Amino acid sequence: MMRKIVKAQEPRLLGVYRRTKPTDYKSFRDKQTLREYLVKDQRGICCYCMGRIKPNESTMKIEHFLSHSGHPNLRLVYSNLFGACLGNMKANADEHCDTLKKSKTFNFHMCTSASIHNEIKYKTNGEIYSDNEQLYNEIGKPYYYDDNNDLIKPHGILNLNMPELIRARKSTLDGFIKANLTGKLGTLNQTKLKRFRDKWAGISHSDELEPYCMIVVHYLDKKIK
Repeated sequence: MMRKIVKAQEPRLLGVYRRTKPTDYKSFRDKQTLREYLVKDQRGICCYCMGRIKPNESTMKIEHFLSHSGHPNLRLVYSNLFGACLGNMKANADEHCDTLKKSKTFNFHMCTSASIHNEIKYKTNGEIYSDNEQLYNEIGKPYYYDDNNDLIKPHGILNLNMPELIRARKSTLDGFIKANLTGKLGTLNQTKLKRFRDKWAGISHSDELEPYCMIVVHYLDKKIK
């Protein structure tokens, strides 16, 4: 369950600018306002990995879901723009999210695809997976060692199962369980579990979401069932 994103109305100046220069993204000067809108829509988390982002260049980039180069008519269309983390943008690092994706096509739009919300699942060890094989291949499967003991890294398009992200998701889930459920599951009824679930899913409030929140939502959904 990469979280489905519900977009608000676009920044007014973006629409005004697009009517005069529909493909000139580079010259659009109010990118700071655009960042603020995107982060607010996404409630403070990356559109792909769900790590924390803030509306500044040091923690995020503006992502073109369909690439800037391949789809010039969508360069300034708000439904094609998202806030993404920096994706481990360091020398010799394993990249993820938009930094790895670049101009490749990820075929599951975060606003319109039911698969994003319903078909992505989590293991308690922090791995993310899907029964939809195309989706699983595109988000990237976990690293593994082959018969020659060589490390294989099936990055896919987003590399969401790189070890760093697996650890971050597991830490989020473990922290939630330790703080709220350890020794208490026998006393927690469905109402209390749903209250936790609605808080982590962002249903019961409009504040920023916790990073990697959907692994907790998935875990609680299974407990509620």
